[in-house]
Amino acid sequence: MQSRIGLLGDVVMVAARDQFDFGMSYKYGNINVSFDILNLTNEPVRSYSVYEERLINYINSGSDYSLSMSVEF
Repeated sequence: MQSRIGLLGDVVMVAARDQFDFGMSYKYGNINVSFDILNLTNEPVRSYSVYEERLINYINSGSDYSLSMSVEF
C-alpha cells in the first residue's frame, strides 16, 4: 500500500494488488527476439481516501503486450 497527498489535501491510499507478468526471449545467432506481457491477470489499480469505501480511482488498463527484435552487428 502506498500513500500520497491528493489535490485537495486528502490522503490518497493505493491498494495492494497481485500483478502477474510473463516474459521470454530467444537468441538465434545475432538476432534477439523477446515477448513480454504485463498484468496478465488484468488486475485493476484502486486508490481511496482513508477508508477503502471512499474510492477515488479505479483504473483497469488491461494487459500490455510487447514484441521486440534486435540485431547485433
